[in-house]
Amino acid sequence: MMRTALLSILLLSAALGAAEFEAQEFYGLAHFTQGEGLSGRLALKLDQDGVPSFVEPNNSDEGPAASCFEFTQTGAVFKPAGEKASCALSLDAGVVAIKATISLVELDVGASAGFHIVDLENERQYIVEVRRGQNETTLRIAKRTRNGMVPMGTGVVQVTAADFKQAQKLSMQADAGAIRADFAGAKVEFLARGEGALHAISLGIVGSDGRSRVADFDATLTFDAAWALDAQARLEARRALARLKEYSTQSLLAGIARHAHPNQEADLKLYSELELKARSDALADASPASRFRALDDLAGAKNRCALALYEAGISALLAGYPAASRDRLEASLKAHECGIARLGLAEAFRRLRLFDEAQANLDKSKPGLAAELLADVELLHGRLLAARGEVSRAYRVLDSAQLLWSKHEQLKAFAESASELLASDTLGPPHGEILGPFGLTLRSDLDDAVLLKVLKRLEPFAAKIAYWLPDLAAKLDGVIAIYSTPTDYLRAALIVAGDSLDNVAGMFLPVGFGGKRSVIACRAFGEDELVRTLAHELWHLAVSTTSQAAMEPWLNEGMAVYLSSGKVSEGVTSYRHLPTEFSLFAADLTLALASPDAARGAIGSGFERFYLPGEQRQNYALAWALVWFYAEQDMASARALRDLLSAKPDARKTLSDSLAQLLPRISKALKDRKLLP
Repeated sequence: MMRTALLSILLLSAALGAAEFEAQEFYGLAHFTQGEGLSGRLALKLDQDGVPSFVEPNNSDEGPAASCFEFTQTGAVFKPAGEKASCALSLDAGVVAIKATISLVELDVGASAGFHIVDLENERQYIVEVRRGQNETTLRIAKRTRNGMVPMGTGVVQVTAADFKQAQKLSMQADAGAIRADFAGAKVEFLARGEGALHAISLGIVGSDGRSRVADFDATLTFDAAWALDAQARLEARRALARLKEYSTQSLLAGIARHAHPNQEADLKLYSELELKARSDALADASPASRFRALDDLAGAKNRCALALYEAGISALLAGYPAASRDRLEASLKAHECGIARLGLAEAFRRLRLFDEAQANLDKSKPGLAAELLADVELLHGRLLAARGEVSRAYRVLDSAQLLWSKHEQLKAFAESASELLASDTLGPPHGEILGPFGLTLRSDLDDAVLLKVLKRLEPFAAKIAYWLPDLAAKLDGVIAIYSTPTDYLRAALIVAGDSLDNVAGMFLPVGFGGKRSVIACRAFGEDELVRTLAHELWHLAVSTTSQAAMEPWLNEGMAVYLSSGKVSEGVTSYRHLPTEFSLFAADLTLALASPDAARGAIGSGFERFYLPGEQRQNYALAWALVWFYAEQDMASARALRDLLSAKPDARKTLSDSLAQLLPRISKALKDRKLLP
């Protein structure tokens, strides 16, 4: 059942474009009640449970946005950095009409709180705010201009009616023709006519200039059809990522799991009744991690039992612990040599990116292996070839194998993935003569207008890449492929992203479309994410064309994360925010920066170790922190970074020798800039 459903996800692209927006799943049943058509009611308590994933904290100062909010039983406390600073909770929504209310529980004198509105077509910004003064409280609608916020309507509120001894309701409604608001008896409106008419708008809850506490957001809204289509694509992307992650993990192991270890019957006779029950309970556990812990405890007690060690090794693979799997399966093979354990060990080595060891064990697995598992041998062979960048050979192996085993769904899916990379039948050239950065060839199924907008946003990042790679050629031979739907993109990504599909929004392939260097990405994760992803992967492609193509993983990835995390405002690119991927990792990063050993591990990791599942996130974060410090601190630090990028003799040794003194400086700089708490 699972595999059939997952295969259908790979073939879903034709139906996706017509999918109706499933708002209840997008927002969750706890928050959204469906109305007729593209309408419904969205409600948030804004209490100690925090905010769901469709609400993004933002702030106007350089510090981490999360530090500007506190979630309590009586509402969300907004704590902007100070006067003329603001922070907002932005909702992932695009609407053509909305009626919304919030409760203002507290409002400091001099502070304001209310709604933030952005026209999604022309990015005009408006606020609907209540501002508390010493002698009077005002309600106003204002429009952001180059000269600041310009009032479009103001009403004075009776102070006695807005003393905040009790929570006060701020109500707002907006559509194409007007924005209206009322609070404590005051009413204001802004008529948006002619060229000033509103289009689809997004919404946020904002606090400025001082402390406020806001609760109980409630809105009746009608979604913009174009936004809803985009949101549905992102919902499908999340679904497909989750399912394909499981699909990819299970692709080989599903075959192995159908076969018992050849020594199972003999070994089970050596189990006590308690051990048999422990094994039975573990195998029935739905959680891969807890199943592995239970089977590993059993293997520890029976450390010479081939079956116990084998089952611990396979469960480690399912739980995502390839190093532990390797250790248990090697121990199992010492107790009893067999093809099925060799096949599992080959998969563990593949996930550890030790491809030669994986191939050696794959070759050793064939003698005596059950005939039904030979298809899985070919599947692993094809995935190994793809991991080495040999996609053409991988396709030939997988395509031939699926002809022999026509009902093996994973073989078919991975063969189709390789085929999509080699000769996409989904993507084509733009209708106009549009080139990508550095003259790269574009392939996409997006409209030219959308492509041009994305490329315009990408220009500052391409300029930064050229700045840090002075020997980069003005024109590069390669491809940028951008998919509109997640199913087509993930079908292409499956064979090369493999076990990392849960966090892959784009990839650089040394050998991709037409045998050329390629960057592939998908707009379904949102345009902001698309631009960040393209900037990240474009750095990798650019580096691969220079004399520093063998750049160490920490420096390559640290630069990619650093460059792609920039924010562009009025033509200026700044790096004042913690990268999005580390927003929930700030405390762990602080601890890692206190450990020279962790930093040495990150910069000393080879290709196979840097990307290990248990260490990858910390390695990325430390690499970014090092690069950010060098790039942002001063001219001397920037020269040191250039020395590292050009592999200047002794540059790496100088870095390693100075880590103990450097890490406290990095930590202090990040805290001073409020990137870390």
